[in-house]
Parts: sequence; structure tokens; C-alpha cells
Amino acid sequence: MSYDLAKKMPNHSNHLIDLRSDTVTKPTNEMRKIMADAEVGDDVYGEDPTINRLEKILAERLGKEAGVLMTSGTQSNLCSVLTHCARGEEVIIGNSYHIYIDEAAGASVLGGVAIAPIETGNNSELLPENIAKAVKPDDLHCPISKLVCMENTVWGEAIPLDKMNDAKKEADAHNLSTHLDGARFFNAITKLGCTATELANCADTVSICLSKGLGTPAGSVLLAAILLKLGSYGFVRIALPILPEQAKAWAPAIAILSAIGIIYGSLACLAQTDLKRLIAFSSVGHMGFVMLGISSLTSIGINAAMIGMVAHGIITGLLFFISGSMAHTYHTRDMGRLGGNMKLLPKTGALLGFTAMASLGLPGLAGFWGEFMALLGAYNPLSGLNITVFRTSMVAGAIGTVLTAGYLLWMLQRVNLGEPKEEWIGQDLHDADNYELAAWIPLVILTVLIGVFPKLIFGSTNDAVINLVTKAFGG
Repeated sequence: MSYDLAKKMPNHSNHLIDLRSDTVTKPTNEMRKIMADAEVGDDVYGEDPTINRLEKILAERLGKEAGVLMTSGTQSNLCSVLTHCARGEEVIIGNSYHIYIDEAAGASVLGGVAIAPIETGNNSELLPENIAKAVKPDDLHCPISKLVCMENTVWGEAIPLDKMNDAKKEADAHNLSTHLDGARFFNAITKLGCTATELANCADTVSICLSKGLGTPAGSVLLAAILLKLGSYGFVRIALPILPEQAKAWAPAIAILSAIGIIYGSLACLAQTDLKRLIAFSSVGHMGFVMLGISSLTSIGINAAMIGMVAHGIITGLLFFISGSMAHTYHTRDMGRLGGNMKLLPKTGALLGFTAMASLGLPGLAGFWGEFMALLGAYNPLSGLNITVFRTSMVAGAIGTVLTAGYLLWMLQRVNLGEPKEEWIGQDLHDADNYELAAWIPLVILTVLIGVFPKLIFGSTNDAVINLVTKAFGG
């Protein structure tokens, strides 16, 4: 490059290019202005001209009859599957495809649709012979094979067009409908050198994700840190002061349900093979301790709930950060495929171990105070409440702490310890970089500070909690 040309180029030395995913990009100022100036109307009545135009353009370019804008790729895939399949019918899908492993079994949970995963080929394509084997016989004991779901890109590689057409022909031969999860549809046509219509013709319906490359941040961290707390905070901030008598009447039932949640959440974690799902189910148990503390209707119990909510947001948010980083590195969340993480990713593994200790309630870390004080609150609840119910719930909660330690130590044994699996040996794996550490270390510091100095939280909540208990329950 000539010196003169270099001088004319913009200086991007201070700009961070985040290559973790094409979902982490942000819209430009010009794009924001176009959005702000766009014509709008009521889409419920089909009167939004911008959305109508978008749906029409995409339908025309893909050679389809019509299009409909939805809020996410997951929603679009789910609606497509439920359009093709009724309850008791079955979807045939690749065992590494997004609809099968990353969309929370929505088709089964919401639509009663069975999922039949099959092995894929060298290019992650659906093999016609495997589709044929997966089609169920016409037998009343079997689900009805109805749909074949494909993807256009898997782990960054575009599936060849001829392979997708072969899968479509096999599906047609068995009178099966086809759906294409086109998360990176336009990336695929660029790579394959085909038109949008040619790729779209591989399936009866196509889902197009517009967030890829446009930047709409979302994820489990927000759910863990904020959304889960809205209900429990609503109890403390709204329900207890407004309806104190009803709170006393329902407190034993809430205590029982909290104990069930603690035990159930722990047992569900022990049944998981997916790291992220284990972390998600752990929230059920942790929020059980929060509600157990609230149900005691005492200052110590409600204070336990407040510090428990803060600690859970920090600790579980950090766990989701770490699991997300590992998923990007290994391209899997299956704990059976992981192992030896301390040798492969020592920084990530160390942080995972620390955060797991905080999550199980180790003294000196933030997670300890919420669980310990919730149990104390249940041991000595508000006067007039059924003490047998609460102390039984306390015992159940104590058992839950043991189970929590069990599933987290089991997770660490499977993921962090031992020797790395053969498939990871020699791979260029990404350990936590400086940008990730910059986001994680403050959460680590907060976990330690709150664990050692719980007054950081109690100093802000205690007076308000005592005032609430005094006014609502008289002590």
C-alpha cells in the first residue's frame, strides 16, 4: 500500500471489531435515522406501510406467496413448524440443527410435535437415506412424519445447494413438507453463488433472520439478572404492603411451593446434559430460597430475599457469560463432549469453578447469605404462622443446598476436570480474552465483596425492610 493511499484511509485503530457472532454488531447512525424516519402504522390491522413493503419484497425475492414479520428467528421457526404439523405429528431434523438443540423444544412444549433428530453428512447436510429411514410407518402406534427441517448454514459453513435439493426431493417422495431455517440465508447465497429464489426453492417455507449483522443484543444474562427478579420484588414492594392479611394467609403455601422449587430445581439440574440448561434450572432453586425468605414475613427472611436477588443476578449472570463463551469456543454445550477445560481454557475454567462455588453458597461469597438467612427466617417465621410447615420447608431447603452442591460439583467434574476429549486435542481454542475478563472481573469482585461485607446490601435494605414488616405485620 502506498503512503499516499494509507493517509487517506480512516483510522480504525481505536475501534473494536467483535467477531464472536454476527448478532453482536450494531446499526449505524444512518440506519438509525432511516428507522426513525420510516412510515409507521398499526400492523395489527395491516396498516404499517414499512412492514407491508418489507414482507412483500422478501416474498418476491424468495419466490414465495407471502411473508410475515416476526420478532425473532426462534418465533419464526416455531410458527412454521406448527403451521406444518399438528399435535402428535413429527419433524425430521439434523441432530446439530438450531431448531433441535437451541430453541428450548418449543415445538414439543407448545405444539405437541415430536422431534426426530437424524445424523447429518460431512457438510452437515440431511442425507436422503437417513430421511427415508426416519419416516415412520403408517401405524397408529407411531407419530405421523410430517415435516423435514433444514438449515442453510451450520457452524459457519454453507450447505451445498445440490445437497439441499436432494433432501427436498426425498421429502417430496414421502409427501413431507419442508422448512428451511434461513438464519444466515443471504450469507449462504453469497457463498453458494446462487439466487435467493434458488435457495428458497429448497423448502416450502423459509425463515429469514434480520438480526444477523444488524445488531439486536439479547440473551440469558438479561433474564438472569433482571427479569427473574421482577416477580419476587413485586411481592416485597407491592403485595406485602398492600395485602398484608392475604400475605399471612398464603405464606405457608408459598413456603411449601418454595421448598418444592428448591428440590425440583436441584433434581432437574442433576438430569441435564446441556451446560446452559443446567444453569437455567439452577435459577429455579435459587429463586426458591428467595421466596422462602419472603414467605417467613420476618425482617431476616425478607433481607435474605433482597441479598439473594442481588447475588443471584451477579452470580448466575456471570455463569451465563462463561457458558456462552464456552459455547462459542467449543460449538457445543453438551457436558458429555466437554472435559479437561482447566487444561484447554485455564482462565475460563478457573472462573467457572469460582462462580460455581459462589452459586452453591460457599461462605465468604455472595451466594451464602441469601440461602443461610432464608433458612433462619423459615426456622422462626412471623408469629401466628404454622411453625411446623415452615420448619419442614427449612429442612427441605437445607437438603436443597446439599443437592445444589452435588449438581454443581458434578458439573465441574464433567466440564473442568479430567483429560480433554480427543476431538479438542490440537484445536486452536479461544480462552477468555481481555475484553471478556474486563466484563467478568467486576462481577467476581462484587461476589467477593458482598460475601465478605454483606452490609453493602443490608445497609441499603435493612431499615426499609424493618419498616415494611412493622407496618404490615406489627413486628
